[in-house]
Amino acid sequence: MQLKDITSFVGLTRKKEEVIATGSAQNLDPASYGEKVVLLTWTAPGRVIKELSPKAIKTIVIIAVSVSLLFALMQEFFLIIVIASAGFLAYMLSKSPTPEVRHEVSTHGVWYAGEQFYYWHELKQFFFKNEGDALILCVDTVERLPGRLFMTINPSDLEKLKEIFSKHLLFLESEPKDFVSKAYSSAISKFSLNK
Repeated sequence: MQLKDITSFVGLTRKKEEVIATGSAQNLDPASYGEKVVLLTWTAPGRVIKELSPKAIKTIVIIAVSVSLLFALMQEFFLIIVIASAGFLAYMLSKSPTPEVRHEVSTHGVWYAGEQFYYWHELKQFFFKNEGDALILCVDTVERLPGRLFMTINPSDLEKLKEIFSKHLLFLESEPKDFVSKAYSSAISKFSLNK
C-alpha cells in the first residue's frame, strides 16, 4: 500500500483513472508535450522567515504562559506540552538557516524545489503575492495535496514567469480566498502584535 492509495481513500487525491474519467486533465500523455526545453531556472530560499518584533514575541510568550497556567489548574498537562512544543518548533524554525532550492520551468511543466515534477495538466492557476520583502509565485495544483506550490522568485523574473505560465495556466490578479481564509484574515486584522 502506498501513500497515494491512502490519500485517495481519504479523499485528498484522486487516482489517475478517476482524473481521466472526470476529464479534468487535458493531456495526460507526457509524450504529447513534444521535446522538453528548459525555459527558466533559478535558485531561491526554500521558505520565507517572518521576523517578529521583540514586543510581538513578548506578547506571544505572555499569552502562552497564561494559557499554560490555566491548563495547569485544569490538570491538562498534555496541552501544556503541546504549547511548549509548538513554541520550541517556531523558535527553531526561525533560527535555522533557510536552504537554497532550485526551481525549473520547462515546456513540460515545473520542477519544484528539485524534488517533484508537475506537468502542466497537473496545475490549475497561478498568482503572485508579497510576503514581507519577498515575492512569491503561487501555483495551485489539480490534486488537493499539496494544493498549492510556493516558489520565491527574483523580482526581475516576474514578467518572464508571468509570460511562461500564462501560456499554460490561468493568471489571477490576487490570491483566491475561501471562507476560512477570509475569516482568518478578519480575525488577525483585529489583533496587531507589532504595534
